[in-house]
Amino acid sequence: MSQVPEGGQYPFVANARVGCCRHCGAWMGAVPNEECACPTEFEVFVAQQSEELLQLVAQVPAGSHLLPSNVVVQALRDIFFYGNAAEMARALGELSGQTNGYVSGEFPAPLHFFMRAAFVTGASMHQMFLTNDFDSDERIRSEHNFEVRRAQSRSARKQEDIDEALMGALGGDGSKSVRAIAIDLCIEPVTVWRRSPGLSAQVSRHHASYVAAVAASRREAFESRVQEVLMRFKCRGMCPTKSELMEALGDPACFLNDWKRAVIRQQSRKLDL
Repeated sequence: MSQVPEGGQYPFVANARVGCCRHCGAWMGAVPNEECACPTEFEVFVAQQSEELLQLVAQVPAGSHLLPSNVVVQALRDIFFYGNAAEMARALGELSGQTNGYVSGEFPAPLHFFMRAAFVTGASMHQMFLTNDFDSDERIRSEHNFEVRRAQSRSARKQEDIDEALMGALGGDGSKSVRAIAIDLCIEPVTVWRRSPGLSAQVSRHHASYVAAVAASRREAFESRVQEVLMRFKCRGMCPTKSELMEALGDPACFLNDWKRAVIRQQSRKLDL
């Protein structure tokens, strides 16, 4: 996450961007990976169904309301799984005890449960939460099963597993942080630090070096891009405006970032622009 200088922030202004510091313009979120895996069929499905789910509130007729969680789960169980909660749990990657809790209304089912149910059964968000009137009682993906992910207590995770993960990160390129390792092990980062403070510190330093190298590489790439763009303007005998530079660089926020602004000024002086 980007570090911003101390001091008060300005109130909302026209050139402020969502996710950026309103004081200096620095991006406050995590830097995305340059290499991303292609989305799976289920991930694409979730994105589509999330949009439909957000529209449900506007589609609810006057005097109607969304059905309770337990009613929806009971309907899905009875229609698509022949009333068998255990079979439903296996198909949707849940524990039987949890699914029984959803059915009884002891606690509400999480969103991912309904997304998985819609993926397996073919039921729409509108059918599940508004009507309970399904087009068919056959599952369109009856062979698909989600892997059950069981939470593990901190005491159940062996010290050897933590040390092995940390050593693997030390032997890597540095992209793995202590927090990422903790997530992979289904434990809290503080537990990793407490169990293996020495290795955790080494991994943290290794990751910091990696982040610094990536930042330097991106800065170098930006400097090269700025020089290339400014050279094109100079060859045409033009002195570009801020708007023209932002458009040519493909970065509408380049003047909000201190170091990007400094790079542009430095390269402009070199080329007498």
